[in-house]
Amino acid sequence: MLVANSIKFINASDDIYQAVGSSLKGYLKNITTNQLIEAFGEPNYEGTADGKVSMEWLILTEREDDDGNIESSFFTLYDWKGSRPNNSNDEWDINVGGKSQQDYFNALDALDIINKTDFLYAYEGEAKICQDKHDLNLLSEVIG
Repeated sequence: MLVANSIKFINASDDIYQAVGSSLKGYLKNITTNQLIEAFGEPNYEGTADGKVSMEWLILTEREDDDGNIESSFFTLYDWKGSRPNNSNDEWDINVGGKSQQDYFNALDALDIINKTDFLYAYEGEAKICQDKHDLNLLSEVIG
């Protein structure tokens, strides 16, 4: 596993089929739909034919170490069988999918950035977390 000093999040609207074979790894707790949209942009798609998922994001991640080595992966954020609240400002727990436990940890890094830094004020519009690379060392100083 790469010991990363920075992470970049990319809303992968064109690569949703990379999620095939992923599974539930955990949850992002106490987040609103509006916070998700502000951080990651609009969902990559809304609704499945079987009705099990009404919204989903596919977020590619690039973790980079001091030597410039990059490890790419992804996680999905999705509701499951009506778990999303009707009010987009109500907090809820969204499912995190991926192919490894590191994918879940990347999603937790995103949640920490959302909750514990002021990046939301640094950018206009949506998909704010996807507009820059984030320093994980700085994040650990904020949390620690």
